[in-house]
Amino acid sequence: MAETLATNVRACHFDAAAVANDGVAVSPYAVSRIFGPDGSTAEEAEVAELGRAMSSETAVTLTQMMERVVTEGTGRGAAVPGVRESGKCGTST
Repeated sequence: MAETLATNVRACHFDAAAVANDGVAVSPYAVSRIFGPDGSTAEEAEVAELGRAMSSETAVTLTQMMERVVTEGTGRGAAVPGVRESGKCGTST
């Protein structure tokens, strides 16, 4: 029997995060910084690089394609004026 190494959600995060991070995948985290009562940084997450998932050139191309989903495609309804956004259509393997 095969062993599951990643869930679909984790695999999608890995790919999408790598696209947004110049092709480099990083370990996911929920909180990036915790502030103390005086507003200073009390704790900051260490971001661990997991490796290069794709070349920088591929990441740029995918970013441009994903931005067009929001500006020209099925994600137009999610567009926020003045905010650079990317999206993905529902069909992907």
